[in-house]
Amino acid sequence: SYTIYNKLIKMIGVKLRSEKEIYDFLIKRDIKESDINSIILNFTYTRIIELIKTREKENVKIIIFGISYKPNIGDLRESPFVKLVKKLRKDNNIELIIIDPLVKEKSIEGNIVHDSYNTLDIQTSDLTILGTAHSCFDLELIFNESNKIFDIKNVFKDKNSPKVIKL
Repeated sequence: SYTIYNKLIKMIGVKLRSEKEIYDFLIKRDIKESDINSIILNFTYTRIIELIKTREKENVKIIIFGISYKPNIGDLRESPFVKLVKKLRKDNNIELIIIDPLVKEKSIEGNIVHDSYNTLDIQTSDLTILGTAHSCFDLELIFNESNKIFDIKNVFKDKNSPKVIKL
């Protein structure tokens, strides 16, 4: 799927900056929605692996903010983040911290889903992933305390910082 995405992008020379832009780009080309979701999931996973490979340490700590299907609800049905967590769990060198106060399920693929977060968890994470941007998240705190942010939803689009990595 990552290869399909790359071929499509290279074919027309477009750099897309968010999951929504990728989705819109692909849907306009009559690609099936199930294929689009798979392409985006695999592309996102590949980007995460690329980002953490640059670390010099054996074990990597990733904190994920928001795993529900859309902002300000706790619904996990159709959430791509559940599949992403499952893929990341296969790598034993990744410690995941999942934060989503709106999700009722308190365990996803063997990981506890936490209701709250603290500054130390953010500061000690190698990568912060902003998945679903709930309004209850203190985005300024997340931005200030994170070492590196993978901004899947393009929430920090106005931040001109090398620590913010777009999709």
